[in-house]
Amino acid sequence: MPDQVNEVWDAAFSPDGTRIVTACLDHNARVWDASDGHLVGILPQHLIVWSAAFSPDGTRIVTASEDRLARVWDLATRRVVLNLIGHTARVNYAEFSRDGTRIVTASSDGNALVWDAGDGHQIAKLQGNERILWSARFSPDGKSIVTASDDGTAQLWDAANGEAIDTFRGHEARVWSAAFSPDGTRIVTASADSTARVWSAAAARNVVQLKYRYGGIPFSPFLT
Repeated sequence: MPDQVNEVWDAAFSPDGTRIVTACLDHNARVWDASDGHLVGILPQHLIVWSAAFSPDGTRIVTASEDRLARVWDLATRRVVLNLIGHTARVNYAEFSRDGTRIVTASSDGNALVWDAGDGHQIAKLQGNERILWSARFSPDGKSIVTASDDGTAQLWDAANGEAIDTFRGHEARVWSAAFSPDGTRIVTASADSTARVWSAAAARNVVQLKYRYGGIPFSPFLT
């Protein structure tokens, strides 16, 4: 069996493609040189790191951790510059908005929170789902957020005030991840029911189903 303590759960490129950040169950995020794979630096944390992502300008990294915190790191110094405190269970996912001014986090407490990326204050709370949220992502224009839930749905939210806009129903098991198309008109979801589905973002209508033929869970929990 693989060493579960050292499983790598998430990985992402920097915007310029020169660095990679990984999130690992050994309580660390690591930054790597994308050209030759050498280790650039370690971002040590107290518990499991579930996700890690660069800011759009590549100067910061946000991590999501088992200890109920999301942290913002300065890449040059590898020091924490913000602790995002507000969740009551582990933080499963965190990412910056495309303009770098906000961060969204998804948690096992059933909530997604939107934060100011400059000073870390909470801007909005996306609540009403009592099940685990596995991911939360901004639309390309930053006006909406889509969340993926353990209850088998994805939900669309207003990023400014946290109000629910629509619910995407059809999966028969938990939805691991949801993401917007580059033009923001569609959403793709990945589920434990062995399918991915493409939806109209405006109508919450399933337009394409991608069926896995061999059983099992075919998609990464953090589909990109």
